[in-house]
Amino acid sequence: MIHLLLTSPRTGSTWYSGHLAKQYMCKELGEYFHQSVSDTHEDRLAYISLNTNTFLVKLFYSQAVDSPVEHLLDKCINIAKTKTILLRRDIDAQIQSLYVAAQYERYKNPDSETNVTYQTHFSEPFRVTYDHDLFSSLKERTETDILELAKIYQAGLGFDLVFLEDIKDTAINRPIVTGKQIGRAHV
Repeated sequence: MIHLLLTSPRTGSTWYSGHLAKQYMCKELGEYFHQSVSDTHEDRLAYISLNTNTFLVKLFYSQAVDSPVEHLLDKCINIAKTKTILLRRDIDAQIQSLYVAAQYERYKNPDSETNVTYQTHFSEPFRVTYDHDLFSSLKERTETDILELAKIYQAGLGFDLVFLEDIKDTAINRPIVTGKQIGRAHV
């Protein structure tokens, strides 16, 4: 049995999944169906389906779509005790956060040809430059994810809808340096 958190990147889902796991007193499995472990998705689904323990599973819509397990999202919904969709009201801020994270991954791994995770913790200053193609692809992917999550919510499958900005005490602020001024932003 699982508590399912369905979301998209840069929504505060890492923090929120930890919050929910504490609330439900269960083990948090994080991005259990991440693309980097796609060869084990079938085994992972079997494990959470057959296990008597309850887990919190965070699933990005894109991970469900890209999984080699057919209908992974439907299968997770069917075994979910609770179902939550987490979004951000400020979509522009989400896209900007995703872009900054992608730029940081490029900065840290300039020769890497692998997909960036966009789930990074910024540990040092770096310069963000504008890459129109990258920004456009992230914007399109984020907007597609949000539209698909909205369809899932509207389908009446018993999901709760939560917006990051509506949760009290979620100060997930990281410093942003612009010129000589230091500011804080949700990234």
